[in-house]
Amino acid sequence: MKPLLEQPGRLWKRGAITMHRDPQHRAIRTERYLYWEEGSSDDAVLFDCQTDPGQFVNVVKDPKYKDPVAELHGLLARGWKACLPPK
Repeated sequence: MKPLLEQPGRLWKRGAITMHRDPQHRAIRTERYLYWEEGSSDDAVLFDCQTDPGQFVNVVKDPKYKDPVAELHGLLARGWKACLPPK
């Protein structure tokens, strides 16, 4: 955290990954989105926290969110190292 506090404009992690109960229940939180999967991307949920801060509307099947869903699914598949900032 120290580098970020010293240089607030620097690039930082792309997201934070968490697991619930077992590795199949994974979530990633970015500055804008909360995305989670319960076993596969077929059971995914996506909230746009910018337009829906209360996380009431699952937009995972909305075509305009196709790109964020693909990106977040890929980050989850690659694991926490994929979220690290560039060096």
